[in-house]
Amino acid sequence: MNRHKFAILVLLISLAMVVTLSIGHTSVRASGEPNAEPDNAYSVYLPLVHFLFCTPDPLGESDNVNDALTVCSGQTVSGQVSDEDFDDVYKILTVANQQLTISMNGSGGDADLYLYPPGTTDVWTDTPSDSSAHDGNNEYIQYTVLEGGYWYIDVFSWAGTTNYNLTITLSGP
Repeated sequence: MNRHKFAILVLLISLAMVVTLSIGHTSVRASGEPNAEPDNAYSVYLPLVHFLFCTPDPLGESDNVNDALTVCSGQTVSGQVSDEDFDDVYKILTVANQQLTISMNGSGGDADLYLYPPGTTDVWTDTPSDSSAHDGNNEYIQYTVLEGGYWYIDVFSWAGTTNYNLTITLSGP
């Protein structure tokens, strides 16, 4: 393996370790040398991590928690729900006592938001922790998560076809 490929492999492993240790932080300082001074450290910012791990593909094609698409704080995703495809389910990793804010706007039909806690197995049978079910497609949930882990957001088609934009933000600890 040449040095270039090895360097990329080391970078990817390092990023995976940084992600594991830094969920919820905006930046991390990492160093290749023990006890290195800040001048010699490398900065790894989560927008890079966001690009690598928080871009749902295909967008909006998850129907339940078993295939929920991972999103990151501050990310806006777009999708479509309809009478033939009722649910788009997303998940976001949280720590206890974070404020979770979910906002949706869309066009056509009527779609609603449902928030499910860690441990949820099915959005059709489990009880949501919160919901927003107004007429139309301007929906909003603000909720303090008392338990860390993956929380699930379900965009549900109440009537017709809805094209939506969904923004999910975490703040706090």
